[in-house]
Amino acid sequence: MNVETFKPDWSNDNEKLIVLAIVLGAFFTGFIAPLLCFLLAKDKMTEQMLNFTKTYFNWTIFLLICFVIGFIPIIGTLIAFIAGIAFLVVTIINIIAIVQEGELKVPAIIKILK
Repeated sequence: MNVETFKPDWSNDNEKLIVLAIVLGAFFTGFIAPLLCFLLAKDKMTEQMLNFTKTYFNWTIFLLICFVIGFIPIIGTLIAFIAGIAFLVVTIINIIAIVQEGELKVPAIIKILK
């Protein structure tokens, strides 16, 4: 699995707010928050933030696919369970990175938005 690392400009309050909206919003709304942030704020984002938003959107779409596969008996349930744990872990890692102003890490598994 390929993991992409992003180091936002933490002195820029807009970038910090966008990252927080993407990570926390994705936790509650799935792919909708990264998509809305991409569509509404793409003119105000730096290239690195644009790449982070696209990668996080792709990550949430991959999770949605895993949860749809979860409707398949036995093996699908296992895949959905593992995807759910991975989602929680990535979200917690990125929330800690936001608080500590560190590097954000997002698995880059599929690329829908390039």
